[in-house]
Amino acid sequence: MMSDIKWAFWPEWNSPMTRQDFIWNNIALFGICILVASVGAVLLAISGDSPTMLALLIMTGVLGGFYTLLLSICWLNNRLRDGGVSSEGWRIVIIILSLLVGFVGVVAFIYSLVKPTEDPRELTVEDDNECRDEGPR
Repeated sequence: MMSDIKWAFWPEWNSPMTRQDFIWNNIALFGICILVASVGAVLLAISGDSPTMLALLIMTGVLGGFYTLLLSICWLNNRLRDGGVSSEGWRIVIIILSLLVGFVGVVAFIYSLVKPTEDPRELTVEDDNECRDEGPR
């Protein structure tokens, strides 16, 4: 089963890719990223020179992120083509929309992390009869 997979660690635009290859390549890439992050965290924990190791980890993360983005865009194009979207223009539109949706999701996630939690007691107005459930009048 694993020997039939077409591993694509360097992206090729418009190369054929089955659904199984697409899934296994993404799982492998995710596993490699987890492994690199784990080794980096261990090295950072045992390193005597933490600023240098932290800079190295950040640089590796940024380069890995760009590589993953490039690979994902190429794989998504190939998968969309093999899935029946014959027009390259429509494939590019779908890829751009998926990137924008992902970007909006990241911005919303960061906003929800930094936004202070509001106290529900401050949101309730005691003199407002419209917001209370007092039953039938």
